[in-house]
Amino acid sequence: MPSKKQIVILGGGFGGLRAALNIEKKLRRLKLLERYAVVLVDKNDAHEYTPLLYEIATYTEEASCGRKLRELVLYHFRELLRGRAITFTEDEVLYIDVSAGRVHLRKSELPFDYLVLALGAEENYFDIPGAKEYSFSIKTFGKALRARSAVFQAYKDHGRNARVLVGGGGATGVEIAAEIKNWLPAISVTLLDSEEQILSGFSPRAVQKVCVRLRRLGVRIFSGYRILEVSPHEITGTNGRKISFDVFLWTAGVRAPSLSHPMPFSRARGERISISGELLCVPEGPDLKIFRKMYAIGDVGCFTLRESDEPAPMLAAVAIEQALLVSKNIIEEIKKKEGIARERYARSYKPKKKYPYVIPLGGKFAVAEIGPFIFSGYSAWVLKGLVELRYLLTLMPFWKALRTWWRGFWFFVRNDRLG
Repeated sequence: MPSKKQIVILGGGFGGLRAALNIEKKLRRLKLLERYAVVLVDKNDAHEYTPLLYEIATYTEEASCGRKLRELVLYHFRELLRGRAITFTEDEVLYIDVSAGRVHLRKSELPFDYLVLALGAEENYFDIPGAKEYSFSIKTFGKALRARSAVFQAYKDHGRNARVLVGGGGATGVEIAAEIKNWLPAISVTLLDSEEQILSGFSPRAVQKVCVRLRRLGVRIFSGYRILEVSPHEITGTNGRKISFDVFLWTAGVRAPSLSHPMPFSRARGERISISGELLCVPEGPDLKIFRKMYAIGDVGCFTLRESDEPAPMLAAVAIEQALLVSKNIIEEIKKKEGIARERYARSYKPKKKYPYVIPLGGKFAVAEIGPFIFSGYSAWVLKGLVELRYLLTLMPFWKALRTWWRGFWFFVRNDRLG
């Protein structure tokens, strides 16, 4: 018997996990699991629910239990994939040999017939001297814990004189600045952004509501401030103004992850891989046949809108949308190859003009935009919780998802983190 053809998904984030689950489901319906193997690769053993990391980064060590926090954010792949014909490999991607159709991992190698790159993104420090060395990130669970410890240690050392800077006025920066000020209202929290207005690209009405909330909490906002250099306790901006800090949190940007060997793909902003309408990787140089089997989704890929020359936003909703489309296109290719269909009916990606969003801003308060409606306060905070529950329902059986969601909700309420 010939060996199974391999569909390899690199990265178990929002897009990668959804792609693996959908491809397996479609292959099962077509009774093709004897001929095709689905392999999910991630360097960690658990899927991270990153929208909650800002809360992890603002929990005192006294009030929190590391194990409970871990259970709220990390969902183990082997649990999520139980009963599914998906092989999970915990390993780190080193490089991809495109011509040979092989993925080189730290501990092994994987041949592939179809490849989905869903590696997410890493921090982008824009070559600013000292930015990486003297800042804390909240990009992962472990980093969020270290940031939390640094902020709380600064508070214990300096009390109300503690100074926290948040570099980057996007959604993550706004969330963490508000949450820190809600957690430790006596300390100084300053939000910096290089644009003239924080939350660039968001609705002006929503931005106004966010700014009002931040100022009520006591967060200082410095917009139009571009960082030139970071030293152990001070940053220097383009206007020569220096700002001192005890803790500097970096939320200013992301880029495609660095691998040990460059990949032969065309690149876009932030070194992200350029992708076509079908979400295929765009090759740099000769178009090898294997390129027709290589896709990129989520933050690692960059799909540019022709009419505006702007990339699709780096959102979980976009990654999930792209995962669903990639799943369909791969299955359409397989159906034609297996003689199930005469033609391959591939779809092209068409992102929405505007995506709904919820920005939590400390306590039971958030700002949300859904279609033409922009609202804030408790109702938006409730919506945030419902969004989290809806996502869990796509990963777990109903009752398990409900228990997981309720456990997290009750944990935060009981510890008075949302009051």
